[in-house]
Amino acid sequence: VTCPEATKEILMSPKYRKDKFVYKRLFYLFGERFFGNGLVTALDHDMWYKQRRIMDPAFSSLYLRGLMGTFNERAEKLMDALEEAADNFTKANMLHLVNCVTLDVIAKVAFGMDLDLLKNSSPFPKAIEKVLKGMAIYARDIFFQLNPKNRQFTKEVREACQLLRTTGAQVIHKRKTAMQNGE
Repeated sequence: VTCPEATKEILMSPKYRKDKFVYKRLFYLFGERFFGNGLVTALDHDMWYKQRRIMDPAFSSLYLRGLMGTFNERAEKLMDALEEAADNFTKANMLHLVNCVTLDVIAKVAFGMDLDLLKNSSPFPKAIEKVLKGMAIYARDIFFQLNPKNRQFTKEVREACQLLRTTGAQVIHKRKTAMQNGE
């Protein structure tokens, strides 16, 4: 499925059954807990709908308009990086730059993290890329991890999952503590 509208319809409508085998494979990625049972992997439409309703306010136009300052700030940083590359007559890896800006925005608005990936080195972009590659392979090839030549890749995917989940848990714990302290 390549059409965004069709993808949305298939994923959101209760008319189309979700393949339990594929969705369950996203709970654990090569044996490492990844998504677990949540919004992305919910097979039951009612459970998915409840979780989706909880997330709806984060995607309202009013809330997103309030984030324009963050979006604009990150866009300015991207423009500065492109200007610097142009001034130095160096190639700009646009995919990498846009990925960094996207991750910067998500980290800032969702988790309050200032990564500034255009200037700072971070393991997150590579971890996310590794996990996405792993998900694509893992969902399609049930025997991939059994092949000895793939052991290094599966190990790297598991480590990337651990990094993302551990960091996420730390950020959530920190935020809960701040909320309990009235911050």
